Amino acid sequence: MIALSEETLYVGGHFTSVGGVSRTFLAALDLQTGQATDWNPNLNGSVTAMAVEGQSLFIGGGFLHIDGIQRDYVAEFDLQTGQLTSWQPPEIFPPLVRAIVLTPDSVFIGGEFTRAGDVFRFRIAKLDRATGQVTDWDPVANYHVYDLELANGILYAGGGFTNIGGQPRSGLAALDLQTGQALPWNPDPSEMVRDLEIDGNTVYFGGNFLFVADQPRNRIAAVELATGLLTDWNPNANAAVRAIDVQGGTVYLGGEFVSVGGSPRFYAAAVDKTTGLVADWDPHAVGSLAASGFIYDIEAGDQIFLAGEYIDIANSGHSYISGFAPFDPPSESPTPSPTHTPSPTNTPTATPTHTLTATNTPTSTPTATATFTSTSSPTPIATHTPTSPPTETATRTPTATPPVITPTYDVWLPIVRQN
Repeated sequence: MIALSEETLYVGGHFTSVGGVSRTFLAALDLQTGQATDWNPNLNGSVTAMAVEGQSLFIGGGFLHIDGIQRDYVAEFDLQTGQLTSWQPPEIFPPLVRAIVLTPDSVFIGGEFTRAGDVFRFRIAKLDRATGQVTDWDPVANYHVYDLELANGILYAGGGFTNIGGQPRSGLAALDLQTGQALPWNPDPSEMVRDLEIDGNTVYFGGNFLFVADQPRNRIAAVELATGLLTDWNPNANAAVRAIDVQGGTVYLGGEFVSVGGSPRFYAAAVDKTTGLVADWDPHAVGSLAASGFIYDIEAGDQIFLAGEYIDIANSGHSYISGFAPFDPPSESPTPSPTHTPSPTNTPTATPTHTLTATNTPTSTPTATATFTSTSSPTPIATHTPTSPPTETATRTPTATPPVITPTYDVWLPIVRQN
C-alpha cells in the first residue's frame, strides 16, 4: 500500500527490505531521492491498509507488535515524532484489516476480522478516534470488506459481501454513519469489488465482476453517486481490477489484467473518465516467471505511483518482485464527445462528517535506483478461503480507436524485496 504526505511516500506491504536497507513491512521514502528515510518501525506482520491525515498515519494489516509494543492489526503513528501514539484499540481478530477511513471522531475499518475486543464485529467496525474503543455501530458484512470511502456524510463500502447493513447488497453498498444501516443506493455488481474511487458525482469501481445491474461490465464500471445508476462508461478489462485513482480527466487502473478496451495493457492503464477510451500511457509491467504480476495500489498526482508485484517496468531492466515507480501522466486526456453525463438526483441523507484533507503530490522527479538483497521470510498471517466465483461471462467489443498520447517515463525504483 502507498500513501503520500508532503514530501514523503509511505509504503506498506509484505517486504523486508527497501533499496537494500532493512525495513520490515513499513517504510518512508523521500520523494526527492527515492531513498528510505531513517524512520524504521519494526513490525512483525504485513501492512495492508493506510490512511494519512495531517500528522497522523493509521495502518492496518496482519501485525501484532510494532517495536515490541502490542498493536493488534491496527495502529496510529505521530508523523512529527515517528512514534506510535497511545491510541490502542482492543484486539481485532482474525486478520486482516484492509481498509481505513477517518472522520474527526471515528476510525472506520474494514477487512476480514470477525471480532473487536470482546464483541463480534463482522468485517467492518467503527472505533472511537480518541480512545480506540469499539462503538455500537455494527453493519455486519457477511464477507470481506476491501475498501471504504466517504462522501457527503455517507460511508461507501466495497468487498466480497452479499449482505451488509441489514440488507442484500452485492459487493457495493452505502451505509449510514450513525446507524450502520444500508441506504437504498444499490448498484448491484455481480461479484466482489476490490477498490472504489469517488470523483465528483461519479463512483468508479473495479473488481472481479462481469455484470452491474444485469448489464455487462467487465471488472470496471461507474455509477452515479446520487442514485447508484449505471453510466455508459465501459473500459472493459480482461481480468481483475484491484486499484483505481482519478487525476484530472483520467482514471488510472491497476490489477491483474493484460488488456483494457481491446488494447494490450499489462497490469496498469489510463482511461478517459468521461468516455472510457484507453490512453496510450503504457508502463508495461512484467510479472515473474513463476507467477503473473499485478498492480495493487495507485497514487495519482503530478507523478503516478504504482505498487505491486512485477520484475520489470517501463523496460527499465530493473528486476524485483514488489516495487514502486512513478510515471509522468498522459500530457493530455482523450477528447471525444462524452457518451454519458451523470445527473444527480435525490442524494441519500446522513449526518455530515469531516472531509479528509488531500495529501500533497510530488513536485519533482526522483532519480535514485537500488538493488535488493534476500532477507528472511515475513511472519505468516491467517487467511480465509473465498467462496467460488460466479461463472457467467461477458465480453465487449471496442467501438472507437483511442487517440495516441505519447507517454514519458520518470522511473524511480526503490526496490522492495519480498520472499
